[in-house]
Amino acid sequence: MPRLRLVLNENRHLNKKVAEQLGKIGINTVEELLSCDPAHLCNNELTQDQLFKFVNQVAKACAPMRRTGRQIFDDLTRKSSYLPTGCRGFDEALLQGGFMTGEITELSGPSGSGKTQICLAAAANVARDCEGTVAFFDSGSSFSAQRIEEICMHQDAKNSERSLLRIRHFLVTNVTSLLSELAILESALEIAAGYTQEDSSLPLEYIRFVGRLKLLVIDSLGAIFSPVLGWESHQQNAKGHERGMSHNQPKDGPTRPLAGGLGYAQLESTVCALQRIMSRHHVAIVVTNTNTAIQDSLWSDYKARALGWQWPGAPSVSICLIQVVIS
Repeated sequence: MPRLRLVLNENRHLNKKVAEQLGKIGINTVEELLSCDPAHLCNNELTQDQLFKFVNQVAKACAPMRRTGRQIFDDLTRKSSYLPTGCRGFDEALLQGGFMTGEITELSGPSGSGKTQICLAAAANVARDCEGTVAFFDSGSSFSAQRIEEICMHQDAKNSERSLLRIRHFLVTNVTSLLSELAILESALEIAAGYTQEDSSLPLEYIRFVGRLKLLVIDSLGAIFSPVLGWESHQQNAKGHERGMSHNQPKDGPTRPLAGGLGYAQLESTVCALQRIMSRHHVAIVVTNTNTAIQDSLWSDYKARALGWQWPGAPSVSICLIQVVIS
């Protein structure tokens, strides 16, 4: 059985104060908690009602009710839906109808390939047709309110202002600000869904906005993590090779990205937070990623998605966009 501290990290709705009081009297694991009679643990700090509620929540989290595969499939089908981007050809050819709730979709490609434009179009379309809210996390000031207004005006001029009010812009310039905004967003989602008690530090208006969240956009996740994963310096090495400077490299091969353990730990924390948000609250998550020049042992350059070896398994759908110049 896991320790209560780990269960609290994975289930934000559990009462941390009750867990702290239990730790003071020597109850630190789920096994110790479930094997005790809650009535014998009551004291001045812990009431019987608090303990029984906490025990039931922990038991439900660690030993969920059995369900058949058919029940799980029906539940996912009922709660899942497609959110069209408004680009009909893109939706039908690549997405089978749009971005699916409960999944992470990755859009990768070089600068100018249209990643941000697809995100802006999807945000406007979800706000107008699906009547849901959109959280747009922007790392490089690529968000354009004017462009979204143009899309909304073109689709439905009468209700364009109402659609714009359903989209919120969040500026996240580094990993720390991204993790902070995700934590706040997840807390508000838990409160709006009734999984945890209200947090007085979060505005009620923000909780109501998040309670109708349908789409979360992060543009660009690759740009946020490039500095902490070491890809920028590696791209410089690749450019040096293109200029003919690589022939004097040492025998032990090309320099690999100097990705620190902290950067990959932060990326893993980000992936876990996104997976909790998409699965528990059925939100469609769209992230954009950059391409980086990689050199293999044979010194042949090729383009690959950034974010390293931990990322490829995170998105359910990955689409690579290219820029075609027609002369």
